[in-house]
Amino acid sequence: MKKLLHSYFWIFTSFFLLSSSYLLAQTTSHAVRLMLPIQKTYTVTAKSSTQETGYQRNVRAHYAILNQKNLFDEKQKLITPPPPPLKVKKKKKPKKRKTCDPKASYKRTQLPLQLKGTSVASDPNFSIAVIYDAKTRRTFAVRPGDEFNGIKICDIEAGPLFIKKVKKLYYVTNKQGKALKMTRIVKEVVKKPSYVKLDRGNGRFEYLEQGAPAGRGGNYSRHNRKLYQQYRRLRNTKMNLSQIRKTGDKQYSLPRSLLNTVTNRLDVLASQAAIVPYFKKGRPAGFRVYHIRKGSLYQKLGMKNGDVIRRINGYEFTSPQKALEAYSNLLSAKNLSVEILRKGKLKNFSYEVKNK
Repeated sequence: MKKLLHSYFWIFTSFFLLSSSYLLAQTTSHAVRLMLPIQKTYTVTAKSSTQETGYQRNVRAHYAILNQKNLFDEKQKLITPPPPPLKVKKKKKPKKRKTCDPKASYKRTQLPLQLKGTSVASDPNFSIAVIYDAKTRRTFAVRPGDEFNGIKICDIEAGPLFIKKVKKLYYVTNKQGKALKMTRIVKEVVKKPSYVKLDRGNGRFEYLEQGAPAGRGGNYSRHNRKLYQQYRRLRNTKMNLSQIRKTGDKQYSLPRSLLNTVTNRLDVLASQAAIVPYFKKGRPAGFRVYHIRKGSLYQKLGMKNGDVIRRINGYEFTSPQKALEAYSNLLSAKNLSVEILRKGKLKNFSYEVKNK
């Protein structure tokens, strides 16, 4: 045994030295760690089977820090802050509309105004009335509270419904075969026309009734009264239009002498009907003719209220300048082809001008 230890003593000596040095190194390492500040460590679990690099581990460590700061919910979704509260605006109370005196007595107006139509809304502030001024020959729309020429629009009201009793005649045969006259009373619901209440100031309250003709008074001014009287004289001017002949469906003939006479009195033609521009999709597309006087040139040539003159011999009536250009070029024409839009349908009228 002694021989064995003596021969292998160097092995035990080297093993002892190695274990002593390892224990000394571990003791020194623990002592250094206790002296250094403690650092937080984060464990990152790899989701994929592939081995991650050091850069990827650092990125995951940063995301782990964000997770500890509660920027993500349990399902690892980014938490969005709640939206700011909406500022609710206080609704402004609508201004009370100043109406006319309800106790005032209204009389039919004598102003040269004519009520063409009304649109009565549930809210009186949004009601609209279309009024035609016979002096200026213009049509305009008004609402309650509007003012024009010193006249205030008070109310726009629809005509009420009332029951009218009507006697109707019918015949009954008796046993002898004779017809006997009998009457019976039938109730009909009739709607009165709409009207517009006006305040002319100084305690004068009047109303416009739909369907009533325009009055002759008004007292706008002396100048306007003179213009209105002149307009009435022109409108009542009689012209000999018996030479116009209807030769077929939408075909007419007239002598050139009559055409020259009529074109030399454009003031009379302007008083026989109202002509206003017609717009389609916001663009001028002709001239609309309405308020045609009975027995006038327009009626003799087959025109009706509401017709729109689109073209004459190919000339488009899209502006007053083009209408004047067409007028100067068509004075010497032998045939006139007029395109008219009537109730949404195009109709062509032809006029033959005879040199007699």
